[in-house]
Amino acid sequence: MGPSKGVRRQLGYIRDLGAGAIWLSPVFKNCQYDSHTFHGYGIQDFLHAEPRFSSDPDGARTDPDLADDELATLVDEIHARGLYAIFDVVLNHAGNVFGYVIGSNTNDPEAAFRRDPYDIRWHDEHGQGVFSDIAQPPAPLARDAAVWPKELQHNELFRRQGRSGRHSAG
Repeated sequence: MGPSKGVRRQLGYIRDLGAGAIWLSPVFKNCQYDSHTFHGYGIQDFLHAEPRFSSDPDGARTDPDLADDELATLVDEIHARGLYAIFDVVLNHAGNVFGYVIGSNTNDPEAAFRRDPYDIRWHDEHGQGVFSDIAQPPAPLARDAAVWPKELQHNELFRRQGRSGRHSAG
C-alpha cells in the first residue's frame, strides 16, 4: 500500500481529531537520479506528482498519470470530508537540474558564489550535465531530464551564480 492509500484510510480519523487540513509533501516530482531529494524540495517536474508517493512507484516512473491520478483521488477524498489539502511547494528553486561549467568538471561542488552567472550544462535523465550552454536543452528531451514545464528550460530563469554554501546548484 502506498502513502496516499494509507492517508486515505485515515481521513475520517484525521477529521474526527478536529483537523481542518492535511499538509502534503513532497507533492511534485523530484529528480529521480538523486536519491537525496526525497525531501520534496528537489523538484525536477512541476507538472507531475512524485512517483514515490504512488502505491506503484515503478509504474508511476513509467506512466506519470498513475501518481497524478492517485494524488487527485486523495485530494478529492480530502475535500469530500470537508478538509483542505495543502501542498508544500518551493517555487523559487528547483532540484539539481544543471551543473556549472568550471574547468573540466561541470558539477563542481565548490562552485563559489559570484556576481556573473556561470555557464551551465543541463542534466540529462541520469543527472549528467551533458547539454551545451544554450537557451534551452535540445529536443526531444527525456521526462527525467532538465526541468519541466518546458517554459522553465531557459538559462536566464536561473541565477547560475554558484553555491552560497547552503543551497544546491539549481
